[in-house]
Amino acid sequence: VVLCNEATGSNGEIFSHAIKTLKRGKLVGRETGGGVIATNDSSLLDLGSFRDARYGWFVLDGTDMEHHGAKPDFEVDDEPADLNVGIDRQLDKAIEVLGDEVEAWRAANPPIELKFAR
Repeated sequence: VVLCNEATGSNGEIFSHAIKTLKRGKLVGRETGGGVIATNDSSLLDLGSFRDARYGWFVLDGTDMEHHGAKPDFEVDDEPADLNVGIDRQLDKAIEVLGDEVEAWRAANPPIELKFAR
């Protein structure tokens, strides 16, 4: 389970897209901002620098990650007052999703009883 939200950007956003696209886990939170580009700095003669976009990032179906945020499997809003009282709705949902997956795995993979000859 991976938490993401509208503040997730750059490599965190690429990671969120990868987890979902490759079906390696579930995303919980809010859609990411869609700000995925790779930039390089170039030096200028006056000792300044110039940053320019050089590379794009795409999901396997060809969709550009720029302007296309990673959409969570479970959309959960945190309320503004939650932080002050120690509530994290996104984290609570992630723990619930993970617990459900653990229980499903246990049901599908019962323990093996080992028998030893004497």
